[in-house]
Amino acid sequence: MAIPKMVNPFIKASTKKKYLKIAVYGPPGVGKTWFGLTFPSPAVIDLEGGTDFYADRFQFSVMDTKSFAEVLSAVEFLETGQHEFKTLVIDPITIIWSSLQDGRLEFKVNDVDKAISGEEKTSFNYQDWGQMKRFYSLLMTKLVNLNMHVVMVGRQKDEYDIKKGGEMIKIGVKLDGEKSTTYLPDIYFRLESDKSGKRFAVFEKDRSGTFQEGQRVEGISFESFSGLVEKASHGTSVATHQSEEDAINKDAAFFQARETRPSERQIRDNSNKGINAPTVQNLFTWLGALSLPNDYDLRYKQYCYKKYSVKSMTELTTEQIQEQRVILTNAMNIESNKKALSDHLAGYNIPEDSQQMNPSPTESFSTITKEQLPDMDDQPWAGERFNQDAQPAASAVGNGKEKLTRSKIRGKLEAIFPKNQDDQNGWLDDHFSVTVDGLDALNIESLQPILDSMDKLFNGRTEQ
Repeated sequence: MAIPKMVNPFIKASTKKKYLKIAVYGPPGVGKTWFGLTFPSPAVIDLEGGTDFYADRFQFSVMDTKSFAEVLSAVEFLETGQHEFKTLVIDPITIIWSSLQDGRLEFKVNDVDKAISGEEKTSFNYQDWGQMKRFYSLLMTKLVNLNMHVVMVGRQKDEYDIKKGGEMIKIGVKLDGEKSTTYLPDIYFRLESDKSGKRFAVFEKDRSGTFQEGQRVEGISFESFSGLVEKASHGTSVATHQSEEDAINKDAAFFQARETRPSERQIRDNSNKGINAPTVQNLFTWLGALSLPNDYDLRYKQYCYKKYSVKSMTELTTEQIQEQRVILTNAMNIESNKKALSDHLAGYNIPEDSQQMNPSPTESFSTITKEQLPDMDDQPWAGERFNQDAQPAASAVGNGKEKLTRSKIRGKLEAIFPKNQDDQNGWLDDHFSVTVDGLDALNIESLQPILDSMDKLFNGRTEQ
């Protein structure tokens, strides 16, 4: 057997146009905001009023907010490229993570459903943390993919290590914010000053190789990166990081494709054993999932009455319900199947008394020929044909009248198609979507129309 050829997911590395993505942190008054304003044409998201005294020294535009939602909206505006800004400064990124938590907590406090359920409203559970991290990661990916320079300013906080016995020992300082913040930017450094007032950048990460880890650079500004900016200005602008939405959608499809589902044969066998058998209620649940017009549940009942010659949906056998499961789930998964099913059901009129859905005597199978009866199995929405080759269902034991009717049907078939069960199955399947063996699963209400139809269509030829 030939091994399918797989598509090579790797491409040859090429030069990409890059913008500076920098995370900087340090104590108050060390010059973090000043550093961001040295960049060209900056748009500043000011979360703590840090730019109030810089308007007379720098040319920049500012947005004052503490809302995560407004920050995300501003970044999405910058994604459009319909502006003249060349740099985005977020000052400080620390507050964004705090605001996201505050917003989530306020949502929980005011959520009526959570209050009714008795869920704790003043603390976060795993779902809360997962939601917040997902939104924060969405923002970070958008920042890294922006076609402009990005400077994320962060507050500084002490970093501790817990020794045996619970003693906390300070081991250094780090950026105060969500812990993944420092991973995506290409450049990450701490600003500090000495006693003389000189400012230094102490580099902790630089993917470009311009500065080494631990290197101290005095008077850091945009000009300090001029050589890197020139080198990275050539090439094609591309999104260097896959978006969260795209990754989530692909992974959801991955799980969907590998979800363990029983085969059609397993479903039928389980149904005969009473295991996980669908019910009439399931049929209407699946029908409702199709979002068809409100009266289509009544039209669907008429269709089932005609197809199976029953007077109530409760008379459907397990195998008939299984057949409908295939039809409805195919319509749920394939849009063209859904449209074809909808168009077909539209042909069934709703009786004036919608509570009385039983077919009239003139609509019974005993007076309807194949040409008059809608050919269900030829409909494109019918999907996979229902193979009724399982053992008889437990409900098919039946009474003496059912056994006698089955015997008469089989006798007539044998008289018309002597010793040719393929032709017998073909005729039954053609007219009633059932096989000879499948007769064992039908009740008297379903068997009688078959016998009546045979008497009418083959009058004079059948066994007396």
